[in-house]
Amino acid sequence: MPASKPDHWNDGIRPGASYMHIGIQSALTVVVFTGGGILADGWLDTSPWLTLVGALIGVIGLFSILLRAAQTLGNPPSNKPPSA
Repeated sequence: MPASKPDHWNDGIRPGASYMHIGIQSALTVVVFTGGGILADGWLDTSPWLTLVGALIGVIGLFSILLRAAQTLGNPPSNKPPSA
């Protein structure tokens, strides 16, 4: 017997929607910091040191993003206000 399909395509996406930003955010973190290092190296003529520092900061940021996502994986955000 085939698995039941959701009534609407949105119902199939909803459970993972809060995690869809992780891929883009991860890639942009590494690209922005590495790109900043490349630009700083070109400006200060320190190649490749600032590129390496920027890439390292980007990778640390990537691990931070993934760690936060892993911590909230089992606890999706709720729309309830916090209790006092």
